Amino acid sequence: MQEYNTLLENLTLKQRNAIALYMTCKDTREWAKKIGVKPDTLYRWLRDDDFKMALSATQSEFLNGVWKQVKALGEVAVEN
Repeated sequence: MQEYNTLLENLTLKQRNAIALYMTCKDTREWAKKIGVKPDTLYRWLRDDDFKMALSATQSEFLNGVWKQVKALGEVAVEN
């Protein structure tokens, strides 16, 4: 997979904002409203390879961060 920053460089500012807000929205309508585009635009972006790869990489980075926090909390709990 391409380097994360390179993936983002291939996107517009609105697309980068969309990725940043993705995990904060309950559905596509809310997501579209928060970034100021129509839901159809998001569906089009979701078919775009660059956008899909950047979104997937962002999700992976987020989940890796969550996993590290959970693991650290588990280690603290075991020590106490």
